[in-house]
Amino acid sequence: MVAALLSASLLLTTPATAQSPEIMDTGSAAVSGYASSPEDASVRVLNLRESGGAWAGAIIDAPSTLSVPASAIGQVFGLALDDATPPNIYATASSAYGLRVEGTGADAKWAPGQFGVDKDGGPGSIWKIDGTTGDVSLFANVALNGTPNSGPGLGNIAFDPTSRQLFVSDLDTGMIHRFDLDGNDLGTFDHGVTARPTTGLKPLPFDASNRLDIASDAFNADDPKTWAFAAPGRAVWGLAAEGGRLYYAVAEGPQVWSVAITGQGAFDDDPRLELDLPASFSPNSISDIVFTADRKMILAQRGGHQGGDDKDHHRGGDNAVIVFSLELPDDTETPSAWEQEPDVVSVGEEAPFRQAAGGAAIGHGYNDDGTLDEAACKSSLWVTGDGLTTEGAETIDGLQGQLASGFSKTEEAPTNAEFVNVFDGGSDKGAGGVGDIAIYTDCAAEPLEELAAYDEPTCPGDDPRCPAPYEPPVIDPVEPPVYKG
Repeated sequence: MVAALLSASLLLTTPATAQSPEIMDTGSAAVSGYASSPEDASVRVLNLRESGGAWAGAIIDAPSTLSVPASAIGQVFGLALDDATPPNIYATASSAYGLRVEGTGADAKWAPGQFGVDKDGGPGSIWKIDGTTGDVSLFANVALNGTPNSGPGLGNIAFDPTSRQLFVSDLDTGMIHRFDLDGNDLGTFDHGVTARPTTGLKPLPFDASNRLDIASDAFNADDPKTWAFAAPGRAVWGLAAEGGRLYYAVAEGPQVWSVAITGQGAFDDDPRLELDLPASFSPNSISDIVFTADRKMILAQRGGHQGGDDKDHHRGGDNAVIVFSLELPDDTETPSAWEQEPDVVSVGEEAPFRQAAGGAAIGHGYNDDGTLDEAACKSSLWVTGDGLTTEGAETIDGLQGQLASGFSKTEEAPTNAEFVNVFDGGSDKGAGGVGDIAIYTDCAAEPLEELAAYDEPTCPGDDPRCPAPYEPPVIDPVEPPVYKG
């Protein structure tokens, strides 16, 4: 039986630092990032209500309304918002900025501010930040059959408003867990065992012997290869719930898969391979997935983990934001329902314009005067990135915003974007110092008319826009799988 290890500390709350009576307003963005000390912020809430509009390369002001220090939640990466008004923020414990340990051997312990261990937290913790008060509480500790995360931490987290549950990826076991809003673990999906065989691959079960022990001589904080991550063939990071399915990214490839969510909120038994990332992109992990109003799927990459006291927290410089569109009509000669040649979002002003840091979110549009247009749903795209632009001698790490449309296949310096400096004092955080982003949108977008016929099961069979049901390619299980891409 899979269970979450909940403790009495769930009844206790830790206050964060609020700078404004309105913590989460429509258009607000929760942003995670590296905390250089226990007093430094792991999560910030920024007000983006008066950003955008011109999209002309400006560095815009986004006042902070909440700062949550590492002393309250440790280092976190993944972020999700629920459907409360205002929404609560959920943040996942992470090794994305390194693993810091005090002492060696039997005296080794997690450093203060790493995983919130003094708040009964750990590498598998999900933290809840109240959207009204800013109070922080331990939502759940992710565990598999009662065994907690050993140290690699969690990947990302996604909220499904239809089933009203949270999905979270575990970088230790490779499992995807689903939680109700009371913090109860409702079950897991095992990609390595359930999904891989549908494409002829051998099952890749969880290896219970692959555990991180910071007291062991085998552990080296400077070498992420010793951190006991799940095998790439079962390691899941980015997640998104869309159209009754959970889309998730697997490190091997990288690939994007999906599985249906039943009417009861459970994982269905129909996993399918959605796409292989083309070879023109780096093999770095897809740490976030979002969808536009017209059902384009946007993937954000983050570089590999860095160890020790390295100033950089991931391998930066070749992490793309990639935009896939559905084939309408479906091309039966291709192995996927998605177009084989994706569009790209140029991130940062220096070539190769792949300065992404792994976070992406869809937000409201803006009026001509730069104020938020609450009626324009899913109209802007915000991504996290390193060295996005400069202001004098200062390099800006933080957010890049632009319209969530008009994508192209050309990678060039973005002229239709604006930037937000997340960190006071510039780029001292290093590459990967900024993490994920989640934006509060207070409306639901209607499907675009030209794609409405794609809503199964109402799609009429004689409509040429109706794609044929996607069938995974049949592959000899003896031979390694080869897909076009």
